[in-house]
Amino acid sequence: MASIGELASGMAHEIRNPLAGIQGAIQVLADGFPKEDGRRQVTDEIQKQIYKMERLVKDLLNYAKPAPASYVPRM
Repeated sequence: MASIGELASGMAHEIRNPLAGIQGAIQVLADGFPKEDGRRQVTDEIQKQIYKMERLVKDLLNYAKPAPASYVPRM
């Protein structure tokens, strides 16, 4: 299980870094377009898809995270 956690953590890092760069570039592009510009729809959609990918990575990390130990006293 620890190996899966390490793999998930490494994958998350490798996915999140490029996504952050892409998201920053898209925001700069979007800020340069007037609000009524049709290209804004494209940049908005790209940002929505980036958000979905970030959620997926977060879910992967949560799945791979070890469950906290729960101790049950013996009677």
